[in-house]
Amino acid sequence: MRALLSLVVLTVGGWVVWLYVVHPALQPQAIALTPTAVRTAPAATSTPTNDSRAGAASRVARDFLTAWSGRRYDDMYDALSPGARTAITSTAFVDRYSAISSVVGITKLVPQIRSTTVDGNHAVVTFTVAMSTTTVGPVKLTNAMPLHFDGSRWSVGWTPDLIFPGLGDSYKIHVYQEAARRGSIVDSFGRPLAETGDVLQVGVVPQYISDEKALLTFLSSWLKMPAKQIRAMYHVAWAVKNPSFFVPIATVTSLEWNAIPPDQQRALRNNGLDVQPGATRRLYPQGAVAGPLLGYVLPGASHGSSGLEYWADKYLAGHDGARLAIATSPDYAYIISTIKDRPKQDGATVHLTLDATLQAAAERALQGKVGAVVALRPSDGAVLAMASTPGFDPNSFARGISATEYEALANNPNQPFLNRAVLGQYPVGSIFKIMTMGAALEKAGFTPETTRFCAGIWTGLGAAYAKRDWLPQGHGNISLHEALVQSCDIYFYQVGLELDQKNPNLLPDYARSWGFGSPTGIVGLSEAPGVIPDPQWTEKTLGKPWVPGNAVDMAIGQGYVEVTPLQVAQMLGALADNGVMHRPYIVQRIVGANGAVLQDYKPVVSRVLPLSAAHLQDILSAMHGVTSEGQGTATNVFAGFNWPVAGKTGTAQAPTGNPHAWFAALAPADHPTIALVVLVEHGGEGSAVAAPLARQILQTYFTENHNPAGTATATNGPRQLPVP
Repeated sequence: MRALLSLVVLTVGGWVVWLYVVHPALQPQAIALTPTAVRTAPAATSTPTNDSRAGAASRVARDFLTAWSGRRYDDMYDALSPGARTAITSTAFVDRYSAISSVVGITKLVPQIRSTTVDGNHAVVTFTVAMSTTTVGPVKLTNAMPLHFDGSRWSVGWTPDLIFPGLGDSYKIHVYQEAARRGSIVDSFGRPLAETGDVLQVGVVPQYISDEKALLTFLSSWLKMPAKQIRAMYHVAWAVKNPSFFVPIATVTSLEWNAIPPDQQRALRNNGLDVQPGATRRLYPQGAVAGPLLGYVLPGASHGSSGLEYWADKYLAGHDGARLAIATSPDYAYIISTIKDRPKQDGATVHLTLDATLQAAAERALQGKVGAVVALRPSDGAVLAMASTPGFDPNSFARGISATEYEALANNPNQPFLNRAVLGQYPVGSIFKIMTMGAALEKAGFTPETTRFCAGIWTGLGAAYAKRDWLPQGHGNISLHEALVQSCDIYFYQVGLELDQKNPNLLPDYARSWGFGSPTGIVGLSEAPGVIPDPQWTEKTLGKPWVPGNAVDMAIGQGYVEVTPLQVAQMLGALADNGVMHRPYIVQRIVGANGAVLQDYKPVVSRVLPLSAAHLQDILSAMHGVTSEGQGTATNVFAGFNWPVAGKTGTAQAPTGNPHAWFAALAPADHPTIALVVLVEHGGEGSAVAAPLARQILQTYFTENHNPAGTATATNGPRQLPVP
């Protein structure tokens, strides 16, 4: 019995030991009773999976490419493998990346990893790079980056092919440029006013001169140089010693050389004259015609510097062609492969509304004077002529203008670069009476027969402020119609006073409704707004209150009134088109090199004159009387003229010097097809100076305007410039 009990106790005790001691120790989740109760064996080293290797390689490649996009070339070099560092130094590495970035014109670089493959200790990361460049535009390429694992880290197995595939160690990146041809500016008949051509070098080969007298006579006349000066140029020591050498004399444009008949060219070449090709430059076939309007392009420059050349530059310049390529080093003589080719795009042609024949006639009329001419087509506002004198010959820039010559032009007190037609602001004098007559008819109850008395002196502002008429004895009892025909100052003084008594803002506001005091909005040209004073303007600008005398002066276009010739032409155009005022335009359309119309400028109505049809006819009738009635201020000038003209003379007192001479005309008077304004700065009387010039220009318009074959080319020949 005792033996059995002992066995039971032993059995139960063993089970307790198993249950509470041995079994818990064998379980993974077992908790040690004390920190030292269980010892953990060191973990065995495991080999990384391909996924973890690919991730590490991708991170190295990503950091390398990110450093490239940030131009951190030193950081890129740090990522190179030992073998790659042996092949290129840090300095050479940085220099190569910097040089390529500069040559290509990289402005932005966006890399993106596409895939990563791992094969043991080697990996290949495929990536794309999107480049923004100034030379060929956007460039996108796909490349593969090799990486190597050395047991502790991945590094880049760099070669130059990582910049551009196929670059290698012995080739260079080069951009081959192809210049675009600058587009032309042509008149309404397609005649070129500005185009791209060649500048030629004129010279002699002494040993071939057979008739020196004949040669010198021609060259002296053509080049406008003394014959002795020309002869001295090819009698210098080196030329005498080497008579078969070409001796340069002057530069001319290809247009000027081609103007010489072929037979004469051959005869000259047989007599020692030679012409050699020079640089491609911007040429102006009409010479100095429309110089301030067109502007100029500096030699060696591809962009316009002033005038329409400047405004239309984005169309005229086109886009140069460029080829980004891997080429042989160091001369780039052979292309190994082309990365991207951007074809050149020649410039567009700018078509103007201008008539070159009429433009040349306007400038001939103003020759020797300081002034401006504007001619518009009333039906749509197209500018037919826009002259400003003195001007300049843009060809002088093509031939190579000297610094001294440029300074002489820039510092000339008569400002030859200034386009007076749009930027000149002047008192307009009696031409303003046209608008004042409209105000009298519309705002003050006048009729063409309304009379006022002119005694030659007017004291409407008080005896202390007496004003005199241009006619000392006065015009007597005179109607509104006759006042415009005879340009009676005193009548319009009275109109100005009566309007001011109604409302001081009445006359200024009415003048603005006729387009004065603000730019016309012509596209392509900078313009001045002019000045129409009112009570607010005098207070703000002059610090003085408005007085009735301001309105009195304004009524005859004096005082603080300033206008541009273009604004006057715009007013005339509206009068000729039933009161409809078109915004003047000079750019008709822009046509790309492929013939596509890039811009088409349509006529735009800017406003309608606040003038009834009857009152408009009253004004036109009085303007016709200016050139046709016995006492009209321009009747003598237009006597015998074959076309009826409606006009108005103007003699505007200037702050200093003689008054400005003006004449405004619509012709033919019964159905105007041209609105013409002539201004001569400090010219004197409008009837004596400006009106005869207007007749001269109108004569050309009516006799030559419809003959586009008659070009207005310059005939004065080239100007002598220093030999380059």
